[in-house]
Amino acid sequence: MKFSFSHLKKGFVFLLVLVALFALISLFTKAHLELLKLNYYFFALSAIAFIASILLWLIGWAYLIKRHSKVSFFSCLHVGLNALYGSLTPVQIGAEVLRSLQLKDSFKISFSKSVSASMVAKGIKFLVIAIIAVIVIILLVITTKIPALIVLGLGTGLFVILLAALLFLLPLKSAYGFAITDFFVFLGNRFHKKFLVLAKFFGYYTNYLKELPRKSYFFVLITCLISFLFELIALNLAFYSVGVNVAIHVALTLLVLVAVLERTPILPRGIGLVEIIGFYFLSIPFLKLSLTTAEIGAVIIVFDLVRLFIPTLLSIITNCFKLNGLVEEKKKK
Repeated sequence: MKFSFSHLKKGFVFLLVLVALFALISLFTKAHLELLKLNYYFFALSAIAFIASILLWLIGWAYLIKRHSKVSFFSCLHVGLNALYGSLTPVQIGAEVLRSLQLKDSFKISFSKSVSASMVAKGIKFLVIAIIAVIVIILLVITTKIPALIVLGLGTGLFVILLAALLFLLPLKSAYGFAITDFFVFLGNRFHKKFLVLAKFFGYYTNYLKELPRKSYFFVLITCLISFLFELIALNLAFYSVGVNVAIHVALTLLVLVAVLERTPILPRGIGLVEIIGFYFLSIPFLKLSLTTAEIGAVIIVFDLVRLFIPTLLSIITNCFKLNGLVEEKKKK
C-alpha cells in the first residue's frame, strides 16, 4: 500500500491532539513530576503487551479472511496495522472500513467477505467485553457512589457494545439474521434507499455465518480472550512504570471502564471521557489506593501513550512502506 499523507493527516492531527491532552493533564495534575521518574523498562513492556493484544485480535480476524483467500497471515497483519489509525473514529468504525478497502485494493477480496470477517471478530470481542463489563459495572455501582453523568457515559458505551454484539452475532441463528434483513428492507422502502444496502449485506452475512465452521468461532474467541488478557497486562505494566502497584481487580475494573468508554458514540476512542472517569475512579476513597494526583495523572498519560499514541504512530509508519509480499500476492491474483 502506498503512503498517502492526505489519507493519514487525521492520524497526525490526532497525535497532536493527544500531545495537547497530555500537556493539559500534566498541567492540572503535575504528572510530569512522576513521569521524570518513569521506568522505561516497564513502559516498553507495556507498549509491547498492548501491541501484542492488537496483533492477537488481528490473527483471529486474519484466520477468517484466509478462509476465502490465499493471502498470507503476514500480509493480513500488515493490512490490519495499516488500518489502526482508522480506529480514531467513533466506535472505531473507520478501522473496519480501511481494512476492507485495503483488502479489496491489494487482494481483490470483496467488501462483503472482509466486512463479514470483521463483524464476526468484533462481535465476539464485544461479547467478551460486555460480559465482563456488566459484572464489573454492576459491582461498581453497588459498592460506590458514582455521579449520574459518569453512569450515563458508562451506560451509553455499554449500550453500544451490547448492540454491536447482538447485531453481529444474532444472525448466527438464520431466522434472526433474515429478520434483521427484513427490518432493513422495511426501513429502505419506508425511509431511505441506503437501508436496502444494509439489507442486502445482512442477507449475505447470515449465509456467511451458516457456512462458518464452529472451530472458527472457537479460534476467534480464544484470540479475543488472550488479547484482552494482554491489555490487562499492559495496564498493569503501565502502573508499574510510574512506580504504582494496584490489586488486579482494580486494574481489571479500570480496563473495563476504558473498554466501555472508548466506544461511546461521538467521541473518538472516548478521548476526554476516558481520562476524566479514569481519574475519578482511581481517586475513589473506597479503593484506598492512596495515590497522589500526580501519580494518577502519570498513569493516565502512560496508558494513553500505550493504547493510543504508539499504535497510531505504528500505523502511520507501516503505511510508509510497501512490502514485497503484498505486491507479489497481488500479482499472483
